Amino acid sequence: MYVRLVLAVVSSAALPLTVTTALAMPTLLGSGATYGPLLAVLALLVSNLCHELGHLIAIGLLSGQRSHVHVVARLGFAHVVRNSLPPLREAVVAVSGPLLVASCCAAVMIFATHIIEVVVLASIGVGHLGTLLFPVGDGANLRDALRSARSSKAPKGREQASRQ
Repeated sequence: MYVRLVLAVVSSAALPLTVTTALAMPTLLGSGATYGPLLAVLALLVSNLCHELGHLIAIGLLSGQRSHVHVVARLGFAHVVRNSLPPLREAVVAVSGPLLVASCCAAVMIFATHIIEVVVLASIGVGHLGTLLFPVGDGANLRDALRSARSSKAPKGREQASRQ
């Protein structure tokens, strides 16, 4: 499928923060400091990777032909840039990223041993789903797709009557 793109997301987006974290580890291990900040960075990287992987899987499954897709990475995070699909498929692709993160967080909660782990995983999952409510990013893509789907299915007679 889009294996090279997934590798590009991992290397271009996650590599700078991963290298920084790896360089900080010996210092933290020697000082006995808490691992909270490192785990937070790791959670951000993994959730971003999972989010974009959700979009890539949906594009691969829903596009009739191999569509042009590329990755834009900035400051440790990445997003997929691609051509648009028909409205309902576009809506599925927009929802697939946040939905995969929420699903993965729910699955990992089974193995949580502390309540703080459950709270963090639930926050990440619900936070990703919550992005669909805002008029930017995936939320904007979802709104545009649903608006296009509604307008393409509106009866012609009703549309003309509303103009008069």
